[in-house]
Amino acid sequence: MRLRYGPLLLALWALAAAGCESEEAVAPAPAPRPTARSAPEAPAVPAPVTDGPLDPAPAPDFTLPGPGGDFALAEQRGHVVVLNFWATWNELSLEGMDALAGLHETLAGEGLVVVGIAEDDDALAALEAWAAENALPPYPVVADTAGAVARLYGDVELLPTTVVVDREGRLRARHTGILSEDELLDLLGPVLIEDDAPLRAQPTGQPGVVQPLAAADAEALVRAGAVLVDVREEPARQAVGALPYALHRPLALLAAEDLPANFATPLIFADASDGASAEAAERAVRWGYRSVYLLEGGVGAWEEAGLPLEPVPARRQPPAPESTPPLVPTRPVLG
Repeated sequence: MRLRYGPLLLALWALAAAGCESEEAVAPAPAPRPTARSAPEAPAVPAPVTDGPLDPAPAPDFTLPGPGGDFALAEQRGHVVVLNFWATWNELSLEGMDALAGLHETLAGEGLVVVGIAEDDDALAALEAWAAENALPPYPVVADTAGAVARLYGDVELLPTTVVVDREGRLRARHTGILSEDELLDLLGPVLIEDDAPLRAQPTGQPGVVQPLAAADAEALVRAGAVLVDVREEPARQAVGALPYALHRPLALLAAEDLPANFATPLIFADASDGASAEAAERAVRWGYRSVYLLEGGVGAWEEAGLPLEPVPARRQPPAPESTPPLVPTRPVLG
């Protein structure tokens, strides 16, 4: 794991004249450039903060501006949030952006939010100037001009520093230095699994075993983040209707790549009966999913519970090819 920190340069200037009876004035040493931000009033030695897992504690709320608009931590409840403190002039911060971008693109659909918090002196102006010459990352970046948020999060002085906030808005992990995408996943893994909101909402049962689920409970679980998988064939969906918010994948076409990347995501399989859905659920267990459910009574039970079905739009038929006139030879055909 690479834990390199930006060098802290101390320039000492002294003016002396050899053989001169009177001492000349000594020029004051210029203030060293802080690793995180220019803050002369900050203490020389910040309070120590331990890297690694943290005892859960409320994460301080904040709202910061950025080129793409404001970012408010309070609006991210239900998501795992990765706060990355960085600066446009800090080479290590820029080097670590690719891993953060890869993490964002891989897990954005699993409830993960990445945000970069710039700690430049005039952070918003610096961020806008940097964005004019560089492509912004796929995740939001915001400006902490006064360094207020960095102070709230343990006097962040070394960049980059990464802080993990769980779905309930609690501090869960911290790391100083750049991380690869695999190392980021190691830091986030326990939070993504242990704090998974759908797992807390699910009925009791044994992980790795297909469990029956009543239609009334299924709707609540779907609203909490479970994935409903409709394994009916297309004619059955056209005739009866589509399950709302469901992934449609007939059993014959179902593959592991169709399902969420997070094996902790609860899955609910539904069919016109329990035949195809039972087989699909068993496949999901073999593929490693921890919470797999079978909708009791299939789609019919969903209707009986008074839950809505949606009409399936008819598939558009491709336009018929336009008729082309027969080719006419340009030369006379010899008989």
